[in-house]
Amino acid sequence: MKHTIILIVFMIKSIALLGNGGSISEGSFVRGVNSISLLKEDKIKLVSEYLNLHVQGDYINVNVIYQLENLGEAKNIKYGFAVDFRDNQTYNFRWEHDYIQNFTIINNGEELKTTEKEESNVRTEECDYSKYDVLPGVDTISRKWYISNLFFDVKETKQLIVSYRIKTNYADWGVQYPDENYYPASLSNRIFRYYLKPSGFWGNGSVDRFFLSVSFDNIDKYSYIEFSGIQGFKKKGNTYVYESSNFDLLKNEYLKFDYNYSKWLSTKNAISYNNATNLIKDIKSSTQHNRYPISNLIDNNKNTSYVPLKSEHNWIEVIFRDSVKVFGIAMINGYSKSIATYRHNNIVTKLKITIVFSNDTVEKYIDIKRKPFNSDYSVYFVGIEDFLWGDLFDDFYDIEGNYGRAISMKIEIIETDRGEKYDDTYISEIMIYGEKY
Repeated sequence: MKHTIILIVFMIKSIALLGNGGSISEGSFVRGVNSISLLKEDKIKLVSEYLNLHVQGDYINVNVIYQLENLGEAKNIKYGFAVDFRDNQTYNFRWEHDYIQNFTIINNGEELKTTEKEESNVRTEECDYSKYDVLPGVDTISRKWYISNLFFDVKETKQLIVSYRIKTNYADWGVQYPDENYYPASLSNRIFRYYLKPSGFWGNGSVDRFFLSVSFDNIDKYSYIEFSGIQGFKKKGNTYVYESSNFDLLKNEYLKFDYNYSKWLSTKNAISYNNATNLIKDIKSSTQHNRYPISNLIDNNKNTSYVPLKSEHNWIEVIFRDSVKVFGIAMINGYSKSIATYRHNNIVTKLKITIVFSNDTVEKYIDIKRKPFNSDYSVYFVGIEDFLWGDLFDDFYDIEGNYGRAISMKIEIIETDRGEKYDDTYISEIMIYGEKY
């Protein structure tokens, strides 16, 4: 019977957004419950709203530009911009300092001073729980307000710019090793919501010109993007664009989009958590090219590679240091220095791996297919093969449920796929995940 002593932990950073702002009442914050509410401002017209959302991994950079026109008398109003977040003490869902960063409000070129107020247990009728991915009766919604004062002169037109950086809503599974190191093993979609309705409290509830753009730091690294709430986006390069005239903000209440970049992030994490240099005592091979020695496999540099000489039976052998536990092994297959070097040269397509433990020997044949090289892997490469992360896990434990001490590992190259220009086989890196006793 096999046992595991790896602790699986559920890691989540979760917030839902009530984005956008408007005039608010001067609540007393008695018990912090729903004492702030949006007020209707019939005489202040929202002429235009330009909402720009820029995706950078787990974060969204928000920049929204409002043009407001006062159709009435001079007036002081208290302006509030709210962010809602999931609040559940039982599951440790609460406000974190990195949820929102660099919040600013610019009024006609001048930055306004803001104060922060927080409400808890926001009434369910004030927010549609189905849009928040929360459980009624279990979770609660808390709200953080950023509040400032605005003065509108008679017939004045204002440009109001609100910008901030905010973390998306996501839930990742991870593996925590006995030495308390954490490895994010399963990554979820990232979810972002922006609530448009508060802008509908200006004027008659609609905006003459509405422009929305969603851009990405590198769209190729995002394998999945889906919009809801607003339909009709047009894609222009790295950006999705939506435009409308006389846009009804009260009917089009919110924007939601989900996206996923787990392949890119998993590759980045695999390299970041590599512990090969601390776990390996020696590495040797059957043959090696003088310019591409075996030591390149464990230099933690994807731009260098190991190249064996042409032979019918090439192998790599790793000797571990004393008292080493191995949890997983991966490699960067091919010459990952550039798109051209990857395509032009051979990769390994079949190998045999044998690991000798103090209590057992594990071996397996691995088939690998050449993968496309997208621009998002210019830093962290698509050729990574997580070839022992999974079905060999249980074989790493002895009958008492303890990790066997890893002694050595041998990789035998069985088959290769010829490159577009050359017939040399490259392996850029071997990653080892584990710890010392």
